[in-house]
Amino acid sequence: MKKIFCLILSLSLTISFCVMLSSCGEKDYSDYKNEDGYEEYISYCDKGSKYANYFSVPESIVENKKAFEYYNNNIRQCGDFMVTDYSDGVCINDFIATADEENGDDGEIIIPETLDGKKVIAIGAYCYNKMGSTEEDVYNKFRGAFDSEGVGFDLKLVLPSGLKYIGRLSTDQTGTDYVIEGCIEFSVDENNPYYKSKDGNLYTKDMKTLLYLSDKTRPNISVSEKTEIFAPINGVFGNWAETITLGKNITVIDSEYYYEDSEAYTACPYTVKGYKGTAAEKWAAENEINFESLG
Repeated sequence: MKKIFCLILSLSLTISFCVMLSSCGEKDYSDYKNEDGYEEYISYCDKGSKYANYFSVPESIVENKKAFEYYNNNIRQCGDFMVTDYSDGVCINDFIATADEENGDDGEIIIPETLDGKKVIAIGAYCYNKMGSTEEDVYNKFRGAFDSEGVGFDLKLVLPSGLKYIGRLSTDQTGTDYVIEGCIEFSVDENNPYYKSKDGNLYTKDMKTLLYLSDKTRPNISVSEKTEIFAPINGVFGNWAETITLGKNITVIDSEYYYEDSEAYTACPYTVKGYKGTAAEKWAAENEINFESLG
């Protein structure tokens, strides 16, 4: 009996020790839902895009001091990421490894299924000094892949099966609405119930709504035939798009388009290919974009 008791005690201590070693941060975060500012921190989680309320979620820490205090008290390093506790999982706020040392030249960032023993369910804000100190430090973006000299470059972001919330992330403090700075390609785990990717583009799971337009296939871009709503938060940049092909099922186009004025571009430099009578033809006409009928 004594041997059995000692064995059980030894196993218990070993498991406890391993748990202690595997946790991230320097304190116990198990009671995070009762921390001051927690409710304020997650209060915007379902206030994202009108086409998918869990996507392009506004960051509460920008406007709410309690939420910002919770963020500062809860943020911690976990592997190559800075995380906070969010709902029943964790939110990734920054990728802190240098891409050339950790990920090679392709700039691929694989978001893990779990961190600190919890599912990764969100990508959120990025604070300039990682731990944050003042509201002015908030860049409100997931920084992504940078080389050893701090220079950003195009990246591929691999999303796990449990990821649901993606914050309204920006390239700079002026509020330009890009989801991920320099992101050209998404890849989504096939078991994710919220998102799907094709040709680097990010869609809702049913592929009826395009949420983010990749430039992986530039200069000739096409979207899924299933797509009904073309609403990429990053818009369409005409200087790298020659053609954009939209299918027969397009009913809504909710996207900005833009290009840099230059001697080469005195008018919108790309062509929309689509079908007569669809939203594609109407959008092209309203915005004085060249339209090519596919039927």
